[in-house]
Amino acid sequence: MSIRRKFVKYFLIAFAVLVVVSGLLLGAFQLVVARVPEYRVQLQDWVSERAGLVIEFRKLSARLRVYGPELVFNDAIVRTPDRTRVLATARKGSVGFDLWTCLTTGRLTAGRFSLDAPQIGLIRLRDGRIQLVGQSALPERDAKPVSVEQLPVGVFRVRNAVVSFRDEATGRGPWSLSGVDFILDRGSQQLDLRGTASLPATLGRGLQFSGRAVGALEKPDSVVTTFNLNGEQIDLAGWADVLPDEWPVPDTGHGDISLGIAMHGRDLTGVTAKVDVAHVTAVAPAWTIGLPKAQPLQIRTDAELTAAVAAKEKAHPATETLAAPEPPSPTPELLSYQRVAFDLNAARTRDEWQATAVNVDLAREGSPWHAARLEAHWSNAVSGGINLSGKADRVVLQNLWPLLAYLPESEDMARLRALRATGEVTELAVSAQRKSASDAQAYSVQARINAFGFSPTLGSPGFSGLSGQLHATQDGGEAQLDATGVRFDLPHVFREPLQAKTVRGSLDWRHAPAG
Repeated sequence: MSIRRKFVKYFLIAFAVLVVVSGLLLGAFQLVVARVPEYRVQLQDWVSERAGLVIEFRKLSARLRVYGPELVFNDAIVRTPDRTRVLATARKGSVGFDLWTCLTTGRLTAGRFSLDAPQIGLIRLRDGRIQLVGQSALPERDAKPVSVEQLPVGVFRVRNAVVSFRDEATGRGPWSLSGVDFILDRGSQQLDLRGTASLPATLGRGLQFSGRAVGALEKPDSVVTTFNLNGEQIDLAGWADVLPDEWPVPDTGHGDISLGIAMHGRDLTGVTAKVDVAHVTAVAPAWTIGLPKAQPLQIRTDAELTAAVAAKEKAHPATETLAAPEPPSPTPELLSYQRVAFDLNAARTRDEWQATAVNVDLAREGSPWHAARLEAHWSNAVSGGINLSGKADRVVLQNLWPLLAYLPESEDMARLRALRATGEVTELAVSAQRKSASDAQAYSVQARINAFGFSPTLGSPGFSGLSGQLHATQDGGEAQLDATGVRFDLPHVFREPLQAKTVRGSLDWRHAPAG
């Protein structure tokens, strides 16, 4: 007999055995299906033991799948093994037993767990752990949370779920999403999550999310976690109505948003973002600290001027009279951008952060801003030391300056906002270092400026139309000016701004050790 005939013979024998075994299994399963209702309580306890969870149901049936037998239950309630906490309620669910896993381990355990149309609650505790919490539709039990690490090992598949989330660490929420599908693969030292969620038309098309946690889940400080969220055709107007008022969410805007975070324990180690949103409008936060304004021109007679100078020298001989800050504006500033787009990648190594943004597009009407690359690097020391550096190929100041309103309020920041800088800065490179809080700060600034300007504030002048090259350090600097249409504004001295058609020259300055 040839080798080919032997192979065909053994193949046919194996195939016949497989058909007979499949027939026997199918017949046995048909018998089980017919007698399942008679042994509901026993089967409920047996399924719960194999699944590692307490599963209560109204109706149970059985079927045979490719990977092995599967039990299907209706109107299910899934509880923790001690029966004190509810994980989810579902219209339908199933528990599958993977024969291949059973053959390798010698144990019949549930390897696949699925729920249809469940209600699932998630809560983030103050220590950063994520827990499941039962639903209010089950009044006979207290909704006590259960940690994710208490879930049994296996694959959990959820379809068309209603998922709510509450953040105890920040006091925000709860938020709820419907039409959520996801797969949760729980291993002994790893947890993987991936899924999708449909959104109402007022919020966008849909969300895609994925996450991974590696390490001993019962020790959250050692777990490495990543999570990614992608939103398609997001409508920011709808989200502004849903999210809390104190969140800085734009009032309008439509586009795609992708966000990602990485954590080691409770520490943030990385952030990624890809944003492309058009027609963005937002109301800038209203500050309680008013912005300082320029001192006005005061016209006095000779006698009034002499008396005012004498009174000033007698009361405060060496102080400068400063204009009072502007009262907070009763009408918040409306910010409008034709497009907001960028790819951001920020990573932390020990106490150092490095962030890079590429393909930046922050365009306003009549003022486009396209930048190929922006870089920043910073670190802080416990002793008060800092190390900061940054680079940018192009910055349009009038597009960036209004966003300073979203920074924390302070007197220094109010004075900076009051400058209302305009113009274009290219080839920008900045750095600042300080070894400790008691040491002097060293800094360096190098840039090319075009049509640069800023408003006068307090007793300081304002300029516009400046162009040239700048290099400055804590010891001094140099400015090479080559500008046309320069304007100098000092309201408390000159009635009208001074103008020059052309300004060319070199300006050098040095800072003496004595100040």
